[in-house]
Amino acid sequence: MKHRAAALALLALGCADARLPEGGGECRYRVRFSESQRAEVELHCEGPRLTGVTVNLPAATQHTRVWQGASELSAGSDDTFTLARPGRSISLRYQVELGALAARYDDFDVAKSQGGALISPAYNWLLTPAPLPAGLPVSVEVQVSEGAEFATGLAPAPVGGRQGYELLAQELPVASYSAFGRLSRRTLTLPGRGSGGARLEVVSLPEAPKRAPSASKHHGARKDRKPDEDETTAVASDTDYIDASPDESRRAARDAWVDGAARAVASFWEGFPVPRATLFVVPVAARRRALFGKVLPASGPGVVLLIGADSEADDLANDWILVHELFHLGVPSFSGEGKWLDEGLATYFEPLIRARSLGFSEHAAWGELAQGFERGTQALATTGLERTADYGAVYWGGALVCLLADMEIRRTSQGRLGLEDGLREVLRQGGHAREVWRVRDVARVVDAATRSRALSQLAARYGAGSAPVDLDEILGLLGVRRGAEGITLEPTGEAAWLRRVITYGSSAR
Repeated sequence: MKHRAAALALLALGCADARLPEGGGECRYRVRFSESQRAEVELHCEGPRLTGVTVNLPAATQHTRVWQGASELSAGSDDTFTLARPGRSISLRYQVELGALAARYDDFDVAKSQGGALISPAYNWLLTPAPLPAGLPVSVEVQVSEGAEFATGLAPAPVGGRQGYELLAQELPVASYSAFGRLSRRTLTLPGRGSGGARLEVVSLPEAPKRAPSASKHHGARKDRKPDEDETTAVASDTDYIDASPDESRRAARDAWVDGAARAVASFWEGFPVPRATLFVVPVAARRRALFGKVLPASGPGVVLLIGADSEADDLANDWILVHELFHLGVPSFSGEGKWLDEGLATYFEPLIRARSLGFSEHAAWGELAQGFERGTQALATTGLERTADYGAVYWGGALVCLLADMEIRRTSQGRLGLEDGLREVLRQGGHAREVWRVRDVARVVDAATRSRALSQLAARYGAGSAPVDLDEILGLLGVRRGAEGITLEPTGEAAWLRRVITYGSSAR
């Protein structure tokens, strides 16, 4: 699932009322992460007139203290600490007890501590100036205690001659995932789009205790996985951490799976869709297989993956989660609309990517799709995808619309073009996950690139509107037949040709 981070950033930009003076300005954050898992921050802002700083996650307010000089500030009901001395040049210091947040929530979208490392979105420790000064440059310098490491999805940039990070003020409320402490990391070099390469920074937290964990609901888990998946994620306490390295065969299997998924996504997009992304791998004790994934695209894409610490190669061989999340990096975000298109594209193309590059069989791919599409048909016929409250319909109804668009584009182009060609043109025009587009603009670019009106017409019919669909008729046009024992695939004929072109791309013609 892609978090609506970039959409929120756009909304923040739209409601900003601080104005930059002609000379510009900037905010500088100097952050130190202590061994007690506290973020100690010095903040200096020049330029717009500021009256406060806002905690971006309300749950963190009671774990945050802010000082302006010797005066400790108080937070109001809007989670904003009001300055004792507002102005165009302010200096503050504040601290956020991330360890306490982790102890209470044990959630990587708030804070999660495991094995001497802590992961949390940067928006939890980068307070936002108020009123929000849209367009204001922000620099971040980070220090950690001796022996600790820091990793982040934030865009790297030199700050005062040292390694730092940069973003814009409107990205602060949605700033990407970060981690510090005992981390292991490696860099996967991938083919990029155009002449340059791309990097996927793979950052792993230590394993949790080697004991059966209690099960707890992850905040928002229902939204972040396909709706038929188990929503319960096993989470283990950090208090009894055992200093033990993961089994090397399991580590190698996990690394190979990550590498394969990243290269498969790069192949689909004809180069990895962004120059740099960070993947945070969080092992979950006493579990097998990939469990959960999520993307924070704004300010630099960061992906979190929960994976069973006991996963072997066979547990990961046919898994969909990482391909789904990495695919999202190549699609724009949407604001107040388009969730069905965002998730529908990832849900539709993910089994096809695995069939093309990861050994997933054609039969298995279409079995997964045929079973899933059924969950979207009612919403297509009744509410439409923009108005449905059924999250399963958002994913699978969106995926079915993508199939219909792909079929029409393949039909009219005699297989030379597909929906993916239109998406690659969107990406070429800058429509990656950090950018916010409108559905109509994505459809316009896709239609122009594929010389078709398929996506715009289908978005109007099933996104904004509603109309019944006959799933068996649609699948029949692809030579896919549903039965009590699963599906059968017609091996030859026009329908089989269309199915194979969709499955394997235009090269299958």
